[in-house]
Amino acid sequence: GLLASTVSHGDVLLVSRIFEGMGYWLTATSIPLLIYRASSNADRPTVLALWSLFLPTGSLVLMLISGIVLEHFDWRFPWVLTSIMMLLATLAVFVVGRSLPKQAEAAPRGGFLAMVFRKGPLVAALAFGQYAALYFIIAGFLPLIFITDEGFGSLAAASIGGGFILMSMFGSVGASWWNRMGMRFSLLIVIGAGSSAALALLVFNTGLSIELRIFAALALGLLSGLIPSSLFGVIPSLAGSVAAISVMSGMLAQGSALGQLSGPPLAAAAVSHANNWNEATPYMVVL
Repeated sequence: GLLASTVSHGDVLLVSRIFEGMGYWLTATSIPLLIYRASSNADRPTVLALWSLFLPTGSLVLMLISGIVLEHFDWRFPWVLTSIMMLLATLAVFVVGRSLPKQAEAAPRGGFLAMVFRKGPLVAALAFGQYAALYFIIAGFLPLIFITDEGFGSLAAASIGGGFILMSMFGSVGASWWNRMGMRFSLLIVIGAGSSAALALLVFNTGLSIELRIFAALALGLLSGLIPSSLFGVIPSLAGSVAAISVMSGMLAQGSALGQLSGPPLAAAAVSHANNWNEATPYMVVL
């Protein structure tokens, strides 16, 4: 990140992003195991569910910070700022990790592939991919739609996009709370996915009022937010062993990455073909 803030050539910036991405995935797949070791049996599903907030929280914080920072500095400063945040996070994880007893977990019979090619983890990774595709279609295109089709200013459009992210965070917190109240994570995933399918019919429908579409987008953010926290919450039960928790986390991360990579381009292709935002709706409902 610090290297990226000093470059003046696009190729070097892309290379630095590759290494930043490697660091991101190493972190995202390792922390769930750290959380598992640092928490009690009763709290593990809840705290793992709350871990799903890391991506929307970071996105929202940086969105808010960047709008202020970029009025006074160039694009390089956010790289420096987030690099400092990463160094502080590194110190926190080091302090917590060092305080935990070292545990040696035996790998399950069959090794790495046996952990990967099981029905539960594969279905969970697929579900996370479908959620990520839908999330990034809405978060990425919604502000653009309101700017280009409805004449919104950039601040108003960004506020709607930020509201969608914020509501998804509330949904993730809600899922962990409802699970503690006795609702199964699998039921919360079904509720989140089913309601998202219904609300997706409204979000990009240009024949409806702006107010209804904004409400549908915020409601979709809230209810779809039940999905990621629930998937993280079932990591211990789907992993089957402590040794497989990082592998399970990696599969969820991989599903999320594939959804992010494939979802927006496929939706954009449908929209571009018909020159109508509503053409993305069937694709979102199927997801």
